[in-house]
Amino acid sequence: MFCVSLLLNFCGTRAKLPRIIGGVEAALGRWPWQVSLYYSNRHTCGGSIITSQWVVTAAHSQTNLCALAHDRK
Repeated sequence: MFCVSLLLNFCGTRAKLPRIIGGVEAALGRWPWQVSLYYSNRHTCGGSIITSQWVVTAAHSQTNLCALAHDRK
């Protein structure tokens, strides 16, 4: 019974990989519509520029943000 319960904790769960397999680092400017959202100097999520003032990203990417209170680089 103990062995079965251990296996059930991992069954159907994919291992998280630290990078994209076979991927390479993109050159700066290669994908100009892509953005990287940072919090405390760490990448937290990606997004896409949809207008000169808007970026679309996943809703779960950021919490407790105040609109128009952030810098863009």
